[in-house]
Amino acid sequence: MSQVTASDLGERETLISEARREPSPILARGHYRRILDWIETLDPYNRLSEEVTSIASRGLADLAAMESNAKTRLDLRRQAIAHCRESLRGLYTPAIAIHLANRTVDLFYDRFAPEERVRIRSMLADAVQLLGQGISCCEDLPIAAELLVQKSSCLRCQGLISTRENRLARGIEAISCALKAVGLAPGMSSTHMALGQAHWASARWASSDDRYANSLNEAEQSLMDAQSGTDPLARLLLARFFRLTYRPAKAVGVFVEYEAMEENKRRLWNEAYIYGEAAMQLWYNTYDEELVGLHLGHARELLREAADAGYENARNFTCLALVEAALGQRDLAEETLKRLATGEAKTWLRIVREAMADLETGNVDTVKQGWALGLTDPRVWSSLGTYASEFIGDQDLAISLYEFGRQLGPADPIVLTNLARGLLQRAGPGDLAMAREYVSEAGRRADRGFVWWRDVRRRLAIAAGTEARLPKIRKRKAGDNRITRNELVVRLERFDKWTGPPSERGPAFQSWFIDLLNTTVGVTQVRPGYKLPRLTGTARPRTRDVDAAFRFGNSDYRVEVKWEGRPIRPSKISDFFSRLRTPGVTGLFVSMSGFTDGAIAEAWESLERERVRVLLMSGKEIRSVTEGRITLQMLREIKERHLSVTGRPFVEWTADEAVRKGAST
Repeated sequence: MSQVTASDLGERETLISEARREPSPILARGHYRRILDWIETLDPYNRLSEEVTSIASRGLADLAAMESNAKTRLDLRRQAIAHCRESLRGLYTPAIAIHLANRTVDLFYDRFAPEERVRIRSMLADAVQLLGQGISCCEDLPIAAELLVQKSSCLRCQGLISTRENRLARGIEAISCALKAVGLAPGMSSTHMALGQAHWASARWASSDDRYANSLNEAEQSLMDAQSGTDPLARLLLARFFRLTYRPAKAVGVFVEYEAMEENKRRLWNEAYIYGEAAMQLWYNTYDEELVGLHLGHARELLREAADAGYENARNFTCLALVEAALGQRDLAEETLKRLATGEAKTWLRIVREAMADLETGNVDTVKQGWALGLTDPRVWSSLGTYASEFIGDQDLAISLYEFGRQLGPADPIVLTNLARGLLQRAGPGDLAMAREYVSEAGRRADRGFVWWRDVRRRLAIAAGTEARLPKIRKRKAGDNRITRNELVVRLERFDKWTGPPSERGPAFQSWFIDLLNTTVGVTQVRPGYKLPRLTGTARPRTRDVDAAFRFGNSDYRVEVKWEGRPIRPSKISDFFSRLRTPGVTGLFVSMSGFTDGAIAEAWESLERERVRVLLMSGKEIRSVTEGRITLQMLREIKERHLSVTGRPFVEWTADEAVRKGAST
């Protein structure tokens, strides 16, 4: 029995490194195949050793990520897991248990080659058991921490496919494992990433909006803690977090940092869609043109590189087509969409019509075999619907594409919302009734992070000529201080019909805005009204009131909240600036009655004179937040970006343009 030498292992590690930097898919696959062919020549003792199993696990995983045939892709992922299991049966080592967990989680999240539900449940349970075996006897703290990280990840996956009761239990276990990992190895970025992901998952299952905000805040803080190291995965995960929590300016910025750090170019190309989708979010939500153009242009090049490198799937192609169309290159977008078919050249319209015909006859296998990988993903069809609506102007086609997506994913809230929006815009016979049905289903299916369906529901009520019925405020049990968005909507409507003393509406609205902050950034990040020390050296020293303060990410804000009978005048702006003379603090002035031109000019002049940052937010914008047209985080991000680029503290965000573009996709 010949022993595998260090030179043998080093040569295969070099091949993996070269494959990960190789832009040619043919050459990269050749490198991986050489590795796997070599492994097949080994006797069982050497083939199942820890070192060779590690190489096999990574090689098979990388090859699977490149594979455009769903069946082959699934087989490769199963082979990686089977190799790890066989190795562990011979001799248990924590390193191989970690590889097994990694490969199992890879399979779980692969939308292009989904595993059978019963089988993936069994695989996750097996991984959790094997990781627990290592944790119970491992004395090496970094290795024990990594075992806990992987166990947290597997528990998180189990939660996603569990009943509600088991989901909550798995979520608590996932957070507990990640906290233990951080305690054992606080300097490892992977432990903080695990904790961030565990909190992020638990946010989806939160029982109230304020608890959702608190969990999301905990997730962001942990993901930020992970950035202290040099692991590019920490940047990638943070970019994905910002993308999926609808903060596109942060998402594109962090992704560019990740790109600069990443040596594994194949992982970069595989994840390029995150950047492309975030860039499109900038465009949908009318961020400033310079920022949008910069990132759309770079996203176009990166997505093209990804496709040329072998990542030819429907999600990448539709994302690239949208980016090209947004840049005014519709002819290129049409060519890109032709790549949705893997056989003879066809127009993209012919491709989608043939696909819909196959679906109607139940011939889904034809769709999977003859077309680009992932064309049965409902969100791909949602993106195609948005392309047809926005760039072709064919609402009937858009609705057909959205409807196809709904048939593939009847519980997908994004697809349902876009279908409802399309029907609302077409407004034909029976369209509004169907739209109401779909938007109601979207509301039932959406987690707390997806709110765009609310604005469609509001617009449907307007189109029907009736006011949306106000949601009921739930009865609270003793000690229950949870806040919901429904309650905020009801309370804001009551301010419009205020019958009490006018002087009392302002303080009541201040309390309302603090509750809005609690449901957005988390109770622990908000400080209700307080007093600053008295100003000295003035003719009449006085205490300065601050309506609220909050921390968002790494930024601190002080807030002034007003609901007056007329627009805010310059004197109120000048007075607010006296409370912002603290380094690192940004002001946020919220006025439901808006601002006079003089007040806006005073904010601009004071900013230039005193170098103090302040954002102005109008009543129209606040209503857009409560109606689900935009999140408070995204609105703040747009205003921050506008202030940084133009030096102007006020630009009023208008929902009509963003909604017309389909901001929920």
